[in-house]
Amino acid sequence: MCRCAKMTLETMPKKNISTTELKHLSDLAHLSLAAPHLVKLKTSLTALIGYIGEVKKIKLEGIQPVAQVTGKVNEYRPDVITPSLTQTQALSGSPKPTHQGFFVVERVLHHEA
Repeated sequence: MCRCAKMTLETMPKKNISTTELKHLSDLAHLSLAAPHLVKLKTSLTALIGYIGEVKKIKLEGIQPVAQVTGKVNEYRPDVITPSLTQTQALSGSPKPTHQGFFVVERVLHHEA
């Protein structure tokens, strides 16, 4: 089990995040970060955790939690069919070739064995 799984805001260290901890987090997120990015991220993440600590100090007793503030409830629009592009028209603006009526895009997810 990862040692981060038991960490909460209450148990987080009140100090700067170490480079070792940051490398561990980046490994968990499958991020490979160069040294300059680690320094910048370390500074930003330490500041963020400090800010979260400040927000936690706000007294919220007697304040009702809200999910939204507009008062609107389940507003739906009518489902009306309107004129739109044909498949050929939509594909005609593609900067890359199409294949069997679909856009061709670069692979985004790569599976590493």
